Amino acid sequence: MVIAHMSGGFGNQLFSFAFGYALAKERGEKFCIDTAIQDTDWFFRNPDIMKMNIQYDRRISYKIGQKVWERGPLNKLRFRNAIGWKTKIILEKDLERASDWRAYCRLIPGDIYVKGNWSMELSFLPVRDDILSMYTFKEPLSTAANNIAREIKKTPNSVGIHYRRGDYVKIGICINPEYFINAMKEMTELIENPVFYVFSEDTMWVKEVFRDLPYDIRFPEYESKDKGIEDFRLLSMCNHQINSNSSYSWWAAYLNKNVEKKVMVPCDYGMGWPEELYPANWLKRPFKMLGKETTE
Repeated sequence: MVIAHMSGGFGNQLFSFAFGYALAKERGEKFCIDTAIQDTDWFFRNPDIMKMNIQYDRRISYKIGQKVWERGPLNKLRFRNAIGWKTKIILEKDLERASDWRAYCRLIPGDIYVKGNWSMELSFLPVRDDILSMYTFKEPLSTAANNIAREIKKTPNSVGIHYRRGDYVKIGICINPEYFINAMKEMTELIENPVFYVFSEDTMWVKEVFRDLPYDIRFPEYESKDKGIEDFRLLSMCNHQINSNSSYSWWAAYLNKNVEKKVMVPCDYGMGWPEELYPANWLKRPFKMLGKETTE
């Protein structure tokens, strides 16, 4: 049995699932997912992957306590009881040290538990068709989001921009606007009459920095109880993409069905976004960080 830890937010969950599913297929074993961290009432991410048509044999969850007396042995006990005491835990760094990680995983006896981000196409490429089939949504878009979707589909050269702000602002890894401004200029040279649809957690801030640009830039505004996921779906419907340094926009671009899509992505080895994270035909461009920003 292969158990995959569902890591972090939506984009990371998609990578974790894809890698675990590929590994289970490689080993010819059952596949389970661990959504315990997203299932807690205190973690700031939800198990949004459950909204997709994913296939697995079992979903594992258990209590993860925040209190001091729970953080050590008690949480470890709950974890081990859920995954099995003999299950071998494999971290991403373990596979980075292996010369052939697929062969390494095949030879491990018994059940294994994999924990990491596995943020590249290579980690699930053998089962790519299965992943594309499963990474579709169970529910239709809301009426408000569907109105935006109709507009995007009618726009011949729509370009989805994901400008990740939110938590990135506090930790200082938000991309400088210059990257997006240069990317929009380049897109106007690559495609005719592009229309840019911008999605961000901080629309007002982005509107201000893009205010004087000579392009058709639109900021989809609608009410939704599930706006983060609906924004993702709308972003993936655009014909082309300009990405942030985010697994969320990585997957939105990857799930874009346009065979002639142009995807522009931030790339810099020193900042943790090396070239190998992306499919070969995506356009890798340099970028700078804004650094930590105050919200006052």
